[in-house]
Amino acid sequence: MLEQHPILPLHVIKIGGSLLANASERSAIKNAERWIAKQSNSTNIVIVGGGQAVDHLRRWQRQFSLSEIQAHLNAVQVMSLNTSRLARSSCWSSVISNWSVLTDFVQRENASPTTIMFDCLSFVRDAEPALFGTALVPDWSCTSDSIAARIAQLLGADKLTLLKSKTAGSSNLLTLQYANYVDLSFPQMAADINSVTFVDCSS
Repeated sequence: MLEQHPILPLHVIKIGGSLLANASERSAIKNAERWIAKQSNSTNIVIVGGGQAVDHLRRWQRQFSLSEIQAHLNAVQVMSLNTSRLARSSCWSSVISNWSVLTDFVQRENASPTTIMFDCLSFVRDAEPALFGTALVPDWSCTSDSIAARIAQLLGADKLTLLKSKTAGSSNLLTLQYANYVDLSFPQMAADINSVTFVDCSS
């Protein structure tokens, strides 16, 4: 785990892929953008989920007998594409795609509030398995929720927020896991994070 951010809190924010589904109206993603803009007293690391395309991957895995590992990496590639897509259309044009660059950025940016996006593909595929702590499981028990939690844990983030398309209904992580609000790995991955919150950006 990195040393705690010396001045500003470090905030990892995951934008649920479901918020990208209504791209024509863009109301949900605009709600997410407005919410993030209000987080002006922290260094914000934004991660983008996979959304509907990942649901298609689940079906294709069964249809074409893809391995769990291949399907998992394909899902992370969708996250990468969504990150690039959102960077082109949002107010956050800065994207970091290398884990070492991200850790250097976090340790350096300690005076001015900043929001950047992190493309997780290289992190999940190359860097994460060799890092300390509980590794991500390369299957459907571990989605972008757990990837964001793993990143928050490794960075020593002060807070993790998941922006979703519906209300959590509970603050208990196991309850949310049983309700399929978060993935199976999330309660374990998020256990050591000081603050874990959920925001409904659907309306």
